[in-house]
Amino acid sequence: MVEELPLFNSLTPRELQVMEALLGGPQTFALNGHSKELEQSILQKTGATSIEELISRLHTELIQANVSDAEKESSVDHFLKDPRFQRFQVFADQAIRILDNSTRHYLYINEATTHLMGYHTDELRKGGLRFGHSKTHPWDLLQLVFISKKAMAVFKKLSHDDKINARFSFDIRIRHKDGDYRRIQQHVYTLTVTPGGKPGIAMILSNDITHYKTSTKIQYVFGVTRGKRFDILLNGESKPHSSPLTEREVEIVNLIAYGHKESDIADQLHISAQTVKTHKKNILSKTHSKNTAELIRMAMMEGWI
Repeated sequence: MVEELPLFNSLTPRELQVMEALLGGPQTFALNGHSKELEQSILQKTGATSIEELISRLHTELIQANVSDAEKESSVDHFLKDPRFQRFQVFADQAIRILDNSTRHYLYINEATTHLMGYHTDELRKGGLRFGHSKTHPWDLLQLVFISKKAMAVFKKLSHDDKINARFSFDIRIRHKDGDYRRIQQHVYTLTVTPGGKPGIAMILSNDITHYKTSTKIQYVFGVTRGKRFDILLNGESKPHSSPLTEREVEIVNLIAYGHKESDIADQLHISAQTVKTHKKNILSKTHSKNTAELIRMAMMEGWI
């Protein structure tokens, strides 16, 4: 049930705001230089090792369901023979996954998923949903938690037939194996419903819409297909994702993008080379970038520079 969310419900509204602020969200209040202390307080309270892990656990808590082995086997076998599956397969770039919400592992992954994310199907099968979470932009995943909570509240009130015909659509940024974030449109369909009324097994269809959308807001739609009509029951967009960087950090990223070395940057900004190194280390940490090239790609894509 939606109310049975001990981890989510243990977090206060302010702690959720802190998490958003730590991930570079709109600053609704000042952290006053205590970001590390506030982060550690939240992690200690929840037992998580990082904010990213905590967000993944929050999303997992929302979709957790009990599914029998017989149900898993029969639902996948039934789906693979379903005419709908054949129609979806017509689109070569249509990535298809079938997710077991009891284990958060995939029961089926098509080859187009490898093209979409760059990872082999074996990697995706082994890592399951947690692997996908680790490749999702942390801000987007946190916003998806809030959006999914709303969608689940609506889902709970539907009849069994409507639940089977429900569709939840949204777009998020997922890091491709080449290091770049791609904007991915996801359509989640319910294949089975548990006795408790939650989605047991779900089908996820995904497409790359990076070239069609630049906004950092997540658009979402939740609705039900009734005959030839699709009734929208919930729609909207998330908060915008702003730059997590300070004005000085943006200056440094700009100079790095223009090819300046640390010593040159230090001279131009009248600071020490060690200070530049410290800024660079902090910037890479804040943006979850593995290296400078990845940082520049992200900064340009996000419009920070």
